[in-house]
Order: sequence, then structure tokens, then C-alpha cells
Amino acid sequence: MSKRKPRPKPTPAPASPETQTVEMLTVFWMLSLMTALLCEIGFALARGYLRLVDPTAARMEVFAGMLLFAAAVVGVISLAVCAAVVKLRKVQPPLGVIVCGIVIGAIPLVAMLIGGLRQD
Repeated sequence: MSKRKPRPKPTPAPASPETQTVEMLTVFWMLSLMTALLCEIGFALARGYLRLVDPTAARMEVFAGMLLFAAAVVGVISLAVCAAVVKLRKVQPPLGVIVCGIVIGAIPLVAMLIGGLRQD
């Protein structure tokens, strides 16, 4: 009979210094950033279609406007949550993530501002 080697006991994962609420807020921030980014990409693709393929596509123009509005709403939410995450976390997110989050949240607002100024 062969002797079995005893299995080492699994070591528990190191405890995070963050509370569960702050962790959930961080996850919400990342999900809102991804949503805003996808809306911005969809807006850019829709505008590209309007410029390159069919400039008279009224439905695509409405769709692009809806995507930009959705990106702006989610962007404002992500900017607010970004401020809360930076303030509440004990271990700060990397600076690159914070800057990227601010840029993603601000792009639709700047695009709406530029679009509003160009139409007048």
C-alpha cells in the first residue's frame, strides 16, 4: 500500500483592508466606466456611419444622439462615484485608472458642449 501525502491546508486569502461597501462601490464605478465607454464607442461608430455611408439616415442620427445622451448620464454618475471611491478607499486605485475614469466620464460632456456650440 502506498502512503498518501497529507494535503496542505489551503491558506485563506489575505483579508482586504476595504469594507464590503467600498468594494461594491469600486465595482459599480468600473461597470459604469465600461458602460460609458461602450456608449461612446457606439456613438463614434454611428457618427462614422453617418459621415461615410449614409448621411441622410435619420434613425442612425437619432440612435447616435441617444448613445451620446446615455454616455453623458452614465459619465456624470461615474465621475461622482469616482470621487467617492477615491475619498473612501484606504488603498487608492492606481492614478492611471483614476485619470482614465475621469477622461471617459468627461468625453461625452465635452462632445455635447462642442456639438451645441457648432449648431448655433
